[in-house]
Amino acid sequence: MARVTGSHLICKALKLEGVKNIFALAGDHILPVLDTMADQDFRIVDTRHEQAAVHMADAWSRITEQPGVCMYTTPGFANAIPGLTNALHSEAPVISIAGCADLHDLGNGGQQEIEQVAMAAPMCKGSFMVHDARRIPEFIARAMRLAFSGRRGPVHLTIPIDVQEQSVDDDKVVFTERDAYRPKASSSCGKPSLFCARRKSRWRLQEAPPAIHCRVIPCSASLKPLACRS
Repeated sequence: MARVTGSHLICKALKLEGVKNIFALAGDHILPVLDTMADQDFRIVDTRHEQAAVHMADAWSRITEQPGVCMYTTPGFANAIPGLTNALHSEAPVISIAGCADLHDLGNGGQQEIEQVAMAAPMCKGSFMVHDARRIPEFIARAMRLAFSGRRGPVHLTIPIDVQEQSVDDDKVVFTERDAYRPKASSSCGKPSLFCARRKSRWRLQEAPPAIHCRVIPCSASLKPLACRS
């Protein structure tokens, strides 16, 4: 009977979704999972601002049709809100993951504590907190299903640092293959989905940007600052 941590479960669940790129801003409350990812074949893009991480995940998800995963800690999570708002209106399947203080400290003035789940709710299709490491695969699968079903959009998960470090028996953890719940890219009649058609239509319109015409004025002695003229 092997023991695994919540961080290892996060990594395995994301790998089952085909995730290889993580757009993040490193901080104390996500260090356990980042340390685990660094030992595996994830590509971590460390940004300088949480909003930039979300925009990168947003662009990645819309261009590749794959989930864009961004990670950050508190209270910098507040900086991610504008990016999540943009992802919602651009219909981008972004998975936002933030760490926070230990579960037993929440509500008692925990380190850098803010109401992440409530803050993200209006800008996301779903916003949840994971209370048990054994349920991490369930919540990640749920987030993916929500992000890709219907009108696509971001989903937020807050995973406290003690849940990331929690050790559990791996035989008590259930993983779900993404084909069991991920919506298909095409409809049953074999035609591209409305989402894909709309995206391609937008890209076609952007292939030929409008020409910008300008006139170059040669520099001459007559074009001197007024203060220098005699």
